[in-house]
Amino acid sequence: MLVKDVMRRAVCIDPQESVATAARKLRDENVSCLPVCRGARAIGMLTDRDIVIRAVAQDRAPYEMTVREAMSAEALSCAPDDTVEQAACLMRQAHVRRLVVVDRDACVVGVVSANDIGASDVAGCESKPLPFEVVFYKEVVDHFGRTHRSELMRVRVARGPRDEAIRTAMREFEQMRQIDRWDALADGYDVISDRIDS
Repeated sequence: MLVKDVMRRAVCIDPQESVATAARKLRDENVSCLPVCRGARAIGMLTDRDIVIRAVAQDRAPYEMTVREAMSAEALSCAPDDTVEQAACLMRQAHVRRLVVVDRDACVVGVVSANDIGASDVAGCESKPLPFEVVFYKEVVDHFGRTHRSELMRVRVARGPRDEAIRTAMREFEQMRQIDRWDALADGYDVISDRIDS
């Protein structure tokens, strides 16, 4: 069976929209994920879990926080003519539960989830390193002279080894903050290995 036989319509969102707008779209469309698109191309993925972890749990204002700040960067994709086994294998390797389906021009044509393809029943894929979240911070000194880390932004990268994930997160941070180098604004970063499927 092919991905195009089981995929669902993609409901996309612009990276500059608010998290509140995204939450309403998830509710209204009855979906659990939104490909984050610039034009017809995906630059990330936003899930209901991303909103809970990065907005609600962090006490971020949903009308002020953008989709770009909450999304997982570099959405993993597959092709409509890939087999469901290939899609399932990719999900297992990257520890994700959804893939964006793109055509030959890299334009979004759908979304496929682990539930759609019965990924839990597909065997034979070795697990690769888990996704990473890179947290950029600024060091601030309080009136007692103690140094504290003030979080500037979190970037979740769904694939690749640790060093590659960090480089991807740095590029995303620079682009989002419109700076040439990440360390022009941030004093450092922490890397968190995400051990829960998105």
